[in-house]
Amino acid sequence: MPPLARCQIAALAELADQLRYAPRGALLRQIAHAETLASELEESEQYPEDWIVYRITGHRPEVSGAAATYAGAAVLSDLSAFVERLCDAAQLEKGDLEEPTIDAVSLCARWRVSRKTVDRARRRGLIARRVRNERGRATLVFTERAVEAYERRRGDAIERAGRFSRLGPDMEAKIIRRAARYRERFNCSLNRAAVRLAERYGRSHQGIRELLERHDARQRELGLEPIFDERPDRSARTMVSALRMARAGAEPSEIASHIFGPRADKRRATRLIRQIRARLLARLALDGPVSRVFLRDDADEVLLAPEIVRARLGGGPGAGELVEMIRLIREAPPPDAEVESVRAVAHQYLRFRARRMLEQIVATDPNPTRLDEIETRLRWAALLRVELVRSQMGLLGPAIERGVGLPLERIPPHRLRPLMVVGFRAIGAAVDRFAPFHGGRLAAPVSLRLSRSIASAIEDEHGPLAETKHRPATAHRAPDFTLMRPSVAWSAWLTPMGALREAMGSLGGRDRLIIGRRTGFDGEAPESITRLAERLETTRMHAARYERAAVREALRLHAQRAEAR
Repeated sequence: MPPLARCQIAALAELADQLRYAPRGALLRQIAHAETLASELEESEQYPEDWIVYRITGHRPEVSGAAATYAGAAVLSDLSAFVERLCDAAQLEKGDLEEPTIDAVSLCARWRVSRKTVDRARRRGLIARRVRNERGRATLVFTERAVEAYERRRGDAIERAGRFSRLGPDMEAKIIRRAARYRERFNCSLNRAAVRLAERYGRSHQGIRELLERHDARQRELGLEPIFDERPDRSARTMVSALRMARAGAEPSEIASHIFGPRADKRRATRLIRQIRARLLARLALDGPVSRVFLRDDADEVLLAPEIVRARLGGGPGAGELVEMIRLIREAPPPDAEVESVRAVAHQYLRFRARRMLEQIVATDPNPTRLDEIETRLRWAALLRVELVRSQMGLLGPAIERGVGLPLERIPPHRLRPLMVVGFRAIGAAVDRFAPFHGGRLAAPVSLRLSRSIASAIEDEHGPLAETKHRPATAHRAPDFTLMRPSVAWSAWLTPMGALREAMGSLGGRDRLIIGRRTGFDGEAPESITRLAERLETTRMHAARYERAAVREALRLHAQRAEAR
């Protein structure tokens, strides 16, 4: 039984949910309307949300403000999923269809393609109907009208797919022998040999390249001589691309296809991501003061148990505008000595434990559970660092005013903001070096470092600061110190995207829980994927899959909101 496809466009997903309880006759009409709509959409055009709903239901919805618009390609990718959900709600049976239909097997034979190609076509505008067969099992069929409409739209792509054939063992061996000959006679590189072989045998350059890479990888594993000395490209650009996709919630199979080619094993991508994460973690400067209590077996239970270490963290985003930041600095309360000490000890301990765990990481194939544990501890440490920086915010204003000789309200915004950035970084650097178990308060090293950093920044400025009669305009954004990285080497992987925090309020229950628990944006200490799996009563693999889906949904909602603005 094929799984029920999911709608990615919120408007269609909500409409499908609303229509579940519509009369069966109305559902059948809306299915036909959606199929007609798919044959008329242009992929490059933009279509308003209310118009799409009107074409399917015949009723134009009331939309507050400007209606969202969607690209035709995006609507086409969702229409089949939408129709399949309506068919499931209508409990459609094969005998209910009055017009001729063709099943997936017959369509594969008609186009001379694989089932995967047909499934991809469903995501490109081929409308499938989900019906129950004689045994009551759900199956997919396609009306002749829908198939002909798709053939008119993508006939060339269907013809190319129909000409495709897989390489047999004999052909693969022949290509490998010829590649070895190219290398021996013409000193061809792997890429150049792949280009020549692709032209000779009418294959794709990427497919031939992957074949040669697989062959050479097997040769190396067996201790034999590969054809080419070079290995697949792992340039900085490739690694950044892989990490960016993983951070945005991309599935391992998608990353593997992007990095290694369309038929690459997703395990190659997951291993590459783990290696990149381990390499970035190894670059972090995690040295700091150490206490004997850090070496105790029960250090976690003793140092990380207090509620002020585990709750009320992050405090939401920093001030949005400079005038708001000035107000926060003016009204900052004096820090509580006990809270400061407990949080500072926990901050240094989390960094210490992460450093110790990193020493046990194997660079070639790091353990994913240990990697995640290190990253979770460092995210927790970063949240504690934000709170410690926040507690010292009141020192920032006087330090800038002493250095400049003007009140904050009279400093030109374009000069004030860089000084605030310098100041927050100075406070963070003092927090990183602060040893609370040696006695003393955090304010002393913060004040000293602030004075030096602000003075140095002012000396580097070109020309004296001129007084302005006006307060900083609200159009000038304040630096968000809650998202500042502890150091230049601090990996983007470890800093949760601000878009996730902004979208949390719009997420569903489970997605909001997952994002909040993994990032700490819900105000509590972040959890590892193992602990999250226990909370969700599932496996680590499924918890990781849910997290990727939640990240994608959050980014989609954030992008939608940005477009609406």
